[in-house]
Amino acid sequence: MDGFFHRLRRHLRDELNCKPGPLPVAVSGGMDSMVLLEALARLAPGCGWVPIALHCNHGLRGRCADLDAEFVERASRRLGLEFRSGKVDVRAAAEASRHSIEMTARRLRHGFLAETARAAGSDRIVLAHHADDQAELVLLRLLRGSGSEGLGGMRPVSPSPADPRIKLLRPFLRFTRAEIAEFGAAQGIRHREDRSNRDLSIPRNRVRHTLLPYLVREHSPALPRILTRVAEIAAAESDFLREEAVRWRRSRRRKSFARLPLALQRIVLRQELWELGHDADFEALERLRLRRLEMPAPEAAARPTGRQEAKPTPSGTRTLELDHDGDCELSGRRLHWQVRKARRPFAPGSEQLDAESVGPSGILRHRRPGDRFQSLGMAKPARLQNLLINRKVPVSERSRRLVLETPDGVIAWVEGFPPGERFRITLQTRRILVLKIPAGD
Repeated sequence: MDGFFHRLRRHLRDELNCKPGPLPVAVSGGMDSMVLLEALARLAPGCGWVPIALHCNHGLRGRCADLDAEFVERASRRLGLEFRSGKVDVRAAAEASRHSIEMTARRLRHGFLAETARAAGSDRIVLAHHADDQAELVLLRLLRGSGSEGLGGMRPVSPSPADPRIKLLRPFLRFTRAEIAEFGAAQGIRHREDRSNRDLSIPRNRVRHTLLPYLVREHSPALPRILTRVAEIAAAESDFLREEAVRWRRSRRRKSFARLPLALQRIVLRQELWELGHDADFEALERLRLRRLEMPAPEAAARPTGRQEAKPTPSGTRTLELDHDGDCELSGRRLHWQVRKARRPFAPGSEQLDAESVGPSGILRHRRPGDRFQSLGMAKPARLQNLLINRKVPVSERSRRLVLETPDGVIAWVEGFPPGERFRITLQTRRILVLKIPAGD
């Protein structure tokens, strides 16, 4: 057992640079977090740490969730530690945002953890993610086609998604689930089981209970450690590429984009898109990269200027005056728009277009037969129906999607897609049109 304590103390104090002071610990009541809480309580006096147990009740499992909170509170009191809890309504928030239960729970949980850590006077939170969690995440991202950034998995130290000023520390990333369970059993550490962790409709659970055990059994018993090593290698390479891309973009005397290595071209483009408020999948990124190789200065390409008179608005549409902020409702769906001068970072749920390319007014409507749309990075327009099918948009949803059309009949934006290629933000953009559909509409 001394070896377990020694490894944990070395990871936290020496490798993760965990200084003395308040040390919030995220505790669900499961085996991993209960072992982490107990171990930190024992290590704390010699390291100057003051562990604080933080428990977030997602409100998804009724009385069972309440019992989890009570269990963690009793364990914290027994260890002489402060306990802080919060309850969030994940189901209602997921329905309002149209995001998955899992994604919404993560967002609300991190919001609670960051807020509580700040209130405790701390800029860090300790999490119990371990090597098996890392292996599951790497496999999930591999199945989704992620690059080195995604395959880098969880970092031992990373900013909180709710507040980048808060650091997330993961000292268990080099411990396997089996090692943690063995220590917990030897120390008689009690924990609670969350039955939702057995729900195979959740992709992570399918990887955890079917794919990973099969690969471990049939191919490599050491797979969790191997995938953790893969994540460390990919993270280091990704960090290097990101730094190189930043260095190239800041340089006043730099080689041409075409002479950059392929991997660096891609990350340069992705950084530029993020800063301009866009994101893009691999195919869209490749189209943009190839176009840039053909056109060394795409930012200087001419784009439509001048303002045109709006065409008469037929029924079932709305005319938007885009010279100022406003909102509009169409068939029970509400759209907000803002006109800004400064670029904003990419944010899910909103889209940004070049305001001058769109013009002083636009027509808001739903999809029509025969619509064609040239989305970001596409060489030419394609049938909107085919684009929606390729995105696997349900048939019932396709007719509800909002469409913004310019007065001259060109589709500038379709709900759920990046802006039209002709309306993308460039370095020459002076005014930005921000579109957002409020959660729940």
